[in-house]
Amino acid sequence: MIRRKKILKPLFKKFKWNFLVLFLLVFLLNYLTFLVLFNLRQNLSYQRGKRGYFYFLFGKYSVIQETQSDKIYVNWNKLLLILFLLYFPFKIIIQSISDYLQEISHRKATVFLTKKLLNFAYKHKDLTTKNQEEKIYVINHVVPVLSRQFFAVPIRIFDIFVDFSFDLFWFSFLIKNNELFNLTSFVFFFVLVNLFWLILFWIFTSKSAQLQKKNALNYQEMEDNQIKIFCKSLNDDKAAVNLKMMHKSLDKNSQNLSSLYFVSLFLNLSYLIIPGLHLLFLLLYYKLFLGGQGGLEWEIYFVALNIRSIFFLVRSTFKLLPNISSLLKNCRRVRRFFD
Repeated sequence: MIRRKKILKPLFKKFKWNFLVLFLLVFLLNYLTFLVLFNLRQNLSYQRGKRGYFYFLFGKYSVIQETQSDKIYVNWNKLLLILFLLYFPFKIIIQSISDYLQEISHRKATVFLTKKLLNFAYKHKDLTTKNQEEKIYVINHVVPVLSRQFFAVPIRIFDIFVDFSFDLFWFSFLIKNNELFNLTSFVFFFVLVNLFWLILFWIFTSKSAQLQKKNALNYQEMEDNQIKIFCKSLNDDKAAVNLKMMHKSLDKNSQNLSSLYFVSLFLNLSYLIIPGLHLLFLLLYYKLFLGGQGGLEWEIYFVALNIRSIFFLVRSTFKLLPNISSLLKNCRRVRRFFD
């Protein structure tokens, strides 16, 4: 047996500059989104010294229209024009470039791996004749999927990391600038408790969710095969009997799929709860922290939105785990090509 060749390491070595450029573009995309949200929130604040500026990485640019006593009036025409230009020309152009480079890199990685496998097949004809169908399937189907995952998974991980970093920066900025230090313990406890139940929920339901999807695909595949067999036997004498059996089979599959869909509602419960976590935080903050008295300020609402954004990233991380598992699985299948 010939020693298995490494797959991921040569790919990373060959396409390291592609990754560097793509990571830079991902950072810029997240940074532009952060700039838009950050400057909108800052200028919606009624506290003096925070309104009237467009903040960016190297400083700030004044968008003050006028100042009267303690009130600062924002030139919204100027500010909204800046934010509009940030999104539509710049972000759309950068996103288009990033998507194009990902597609080009995916194609180059596919060609690189395909050539590698074909060269091995040519040099070791005796090994290639064994499990020939499997090896052809690896070249035609597994390699393109692996090449796409090779770029998509690391880029998505980096995207989540950058987004999470900006969320943490925004949270610390809110706490420091609004002197909400007495709120940190409450926020920490709220995040910890919800993160704990969310992780437990995912641990106990992830395998069941995958099984539900697999069963749904099996039922659909079985139904497709039954329909194919029925259509090929239309000229048989038992076509009428087969039609009744087909109707019963369709009804039975519908019942089975309905049961799967009902169970999947519970398995996806966490994904339905996360979009409303900011409301839960505001409710608990007002009832427990404020004692049900007083009013809510913009800054508290922004903290709540920030917490929800963090949990959206946690959800994205959970959704990414099956893709990581699939990437490693496809990598092992390609490595078995060399057996």
